[in-house]
Amino acid sequence: MFKEYEMQKHFEREQKLKQMTDEERQKFLSEETKLESEREVKHKLDPIHHPGSKKQLEEVWEKQDEMEGENFNPRTFFAMHDIDGNGFWDEDELKALFVRELDKLYQQGMAKADLMEKAEEMERMREHVFNEVDLNRDRLISWEEFKRMSEQPDFEK
Repeated sequence: MFKEYEMQKHFEREQKLKQMTDEERQKFLSEETKLESEREVKHKLDPIHHPGSKKQLEEVWEKQDEMEGENFNPRTFFAMHDIDGNGFWDEDELKALFVRELDKLYQQGMAKADLMEKAEEMERMREHVFNEVDLNRDRLISWEEFKRMSEQPDFEK
């Protein structure tokens, strides 16, 4: 479905460009380039972290959980984000960890089209973390699975 959406979006952009005068086309492309440059500068100032990495989770700890100044504690972090208290992170609890990262990519007041892209990116991030962490493939992340991930050398990157 998302692939069809992307193809449709590309097609509509091409049709729009075909209907423009040379001057309008040049202005439109210039504006696109400017927006892309601004986005790149923003990402350099506030970098996007690997989903599930220590840097990404520490940022959630500091900014979202308002624990700035407190040392990151994986056990406490896991418990804080186990919203229903069942000892596992489900898909929704995991997706909530990516809100801040996605806000870096997609700004408030964005077009409806960008909301679809944001939702798709959240699903990709969720799936990526499940593939890396959910060892028994039950679509839940236990404290033991999270702890094992937090002890891996890649977690520090």
